[in-house]
Amino acid sequence: MLVKERARVNEQIKSNGATALMFAARNGHPEVVGVLLREKALVNAKTSGGETPLFYAASGGHVEVVDALIEGKAEVNEKNNTNSTALIQAAQNGHPEVVALLLKAKAEVNVQTEDGSTALMYAAGYGQADVVGMLLRNNAEVNLQAKDGSTALMKATSNHHKGVVALLLRNGADPTIESPVFGTAAALAEKQKRPKLQSLLEGNAPDLLAHPVVDWMESQTASWTPIAELIREGAVMLWPLSVLRLLAQKQRPVPRRQDVPAELRDLGMEEHKIQAALEGAAKFAAAENTEIPLLGRFSLVCISYGWLSRAHPDPNSFHLQLLVKGIDRQWWAKGQRGERVFVFWDFMSLFQLPRDEQQEALFRKALKNLDLLYSSSHTRVYRSTGVPPNSPNALPYDKRGWPTFETSVTGFKPSRLLHQLPTTLQKDSECRGGKKAQGDKGPGRGHEAVLPPRAPADFNSLVDTKTFTNGADTETVKTLYEQFVHRTACSVQRVSFSSRALFSDDDAASLCGLFKYLLTMQPGQEGGSSEVAQWEGTEQIDLSRTGVTDKGAVMVIETLKEVKSLRSLDFTQTKVTMETVKALEVALRRLPNLASLGRVSFSGCRLGLNDSQKIFIQKLASSVEFRRKRLTLDLRDGAAESISRVGMHALQHNLKQCPQFELIL
Repeated sequence: MLVKERARVNEQIKSNGATALMFAARNGHPEVVGVLLREKALVNAKTSGGETPLFYAASGGHVEVVDALIEGKAEVNEKNNTNSTALIQAAQNGHPEVVALLLKAKAEVNVQTEDGSTALMYAAGYGQADVVGMLLRNNAEVNLQAKDGSTALMKATSNHHKGVVALLLRNGADPTIESPVFGTAAALAEKQKRPKLQSLLEGNAPDLLAHPVVDWMESQTASWTPIAELIREGAVMLWPLSVLRLLAQKQRPVPRRQDVPAELRDLGMEEHKIQAALEGAAKFAAAENTEIPLLGRFSLVCISYGWLSRAHPDPNSFHLQLLVKGIDRQWWAKGQRGERVFVFWDFMSLFQLPRDEQQEALFRKALKNLDLLYSSSHTRVYRSTGVPPNSPNALPYDKRGWPTFETSVTGFKPSRLLHQLPTTLQKDSECRGGKKAQGDKGPGRGHEAVLPPRAPADFNSLVDTKTFTNGADTETVKTLYEQFVHRTACSVQRVSFSSRALFSDDDAASLCGLFKYLLTMQPGQEGGSSEVAQWEGTEQIDLSRTGVTDKGAVMVIETLKEVKSLRSLDFTQTKVTMETVKALEVALRRLPNLASLGRVSFSGCRLGLNDSQKIFIQKLASSVEFRRKRLTLDLRDGAAESISRVGMHALQHNLKQCPQFELIL
């Protein structure tokens, strides 16, 4: 609206020089960023501190915004007033997707800040193993020293990140380098009474040197490969967005896969364009093209919807019209980028009956791997939950079997890859008149229905209450879901339901049921059609800005207390109180519970922390100090507002005896 009224998009705030584009980038709004860029917003404008929009987006881990800004010619190597860059910010805060995008855009990897720190040093110090691995792959100098003489190896040693230490040593880190402040890395480990780490640094622990570290790029490529194979072999056909746009424009229902070429000819599409449509997605999935969609700058869209009749899934193009309009709103569907958008729609993408022998084999292969298409971090999922009341099959979306499966397996996808379509079509006359049809919008962002992944037995009980157009599909869906748990859920390192306001304590219970199942899973156990390895655990749980209370938060802590890999718990702006803090303190009191936990956030929570309750923070700090593993507790934005000034002063004084415990207020 402001742009239409000719607002000055490049006007800067007098206090610090910030622009509208910077605010949109910092808050992670890619659609707004796209609009501002099209209106000639200055992509490399700087604040008085030297920060650009890209700097803010990279720091916050806003992948879509970083991608849009790079596409808009953002300078990736701009430095702020302390000589920091977007890459350094992304590395420090542990955002591997952003780091990958910046490195792809030729970000300089060895830039040093005012104090001589590099992106590698920051990532190593904060234990960001996946980022460390990427930086090393891209020629980060492993033995650079900051002004105080410290190296990335010393940073990792100082914060007891054993896996990162091993990774750095395997990549040429020199443990004999001395700092006038810290001495050698081994001396630092000795001073901190870390004998195993000291042995590793002195070359006396070859078993620790082989400490496994997940390589982010390798894991992303591995998860993309089976999807690319399905596309290459023709088991699934992904159609260019232009094909769906043409069908929507001509008001033609989507044809079954075998009939698409003939339908396009009937609509007047030239033969060479039809051939290009048939080959488009396969080119990006070619064996010689190893780039994942994020770095290859192409998008794969899957639609989740309910069939509106047994004979045809969308006889009146209801879902088609909604989908095309929904995709066309996105910045990544504009201009040339829109030519690299491909859509999976079951009726158009899988061979339909009647099928010949070869088509049947390809159909079966695709069906066995449908969980990958919907659960993958390489695809976007659009949910079309509306059902016109006059449809032959008017059953609501949430009462159906396949949509229940599709919603469940998307539970671990980043929210940026999930899109909710309106539930009714808006007439063109209403659009031109500036009016909105009542009920034409789906739930607002963050208020979509939540159906978190759960243990297979719990899913089976749930899906038994749902209806399938083809009743025989029930067992197929159960098998696919178990397969999803064993090959996808067990490998997820970052679990986030952040900003999903409807995520409740009941949802936390379902999630904990899945975690308990994974904890009991045995190596080699069969799952669906694949064998699985023992669950290594997850690294991050982010329930910030959800509806979770103490009940759900305590349940999560109790369930995951024995998971050695868990590094971060985020309850920012939830309804938790000191009861959750007490549960955390009890869990930490007993070794080796939460052995890797390094950060917990209660920022913005009304904890009820008063003078009489501060003893629990002191107990928490004492437990942290006893286990000699650094932990940061974030109590910003009012989480400690109930404590008196005198009480806070006393607390801070007592915490000086616990150097491993950092309290952020």
